[in-house]
Amino acid sequence: MYKEVLRSIDNIGVFPIISFVIFFVIFILMLLWVLKFNKHYINEMANIPFKSDNNSDKQKNINHETTIQ
Repeated sequence: MYKEVLRSIDNIGVFPIISFVIFFVIFILMLLWVLKFNKHYINEMANIPFKSDNNSDKQKNINHETTIQ
């Protein structure tokens, strides 16, 4: 039954191509965004669990400075 419904749709073969192109474009954009991301900010965020509470004020200042740039 489903095969007959899909066969009756005109140009159904173009939908997989459109889906692939949309996926590929989003993948490339996300890859560029990740590669362009601020490495210092990523390292600071990765080290948060290892820092003591004494550095919490310093960490807030670093986060604020990186978001302003």
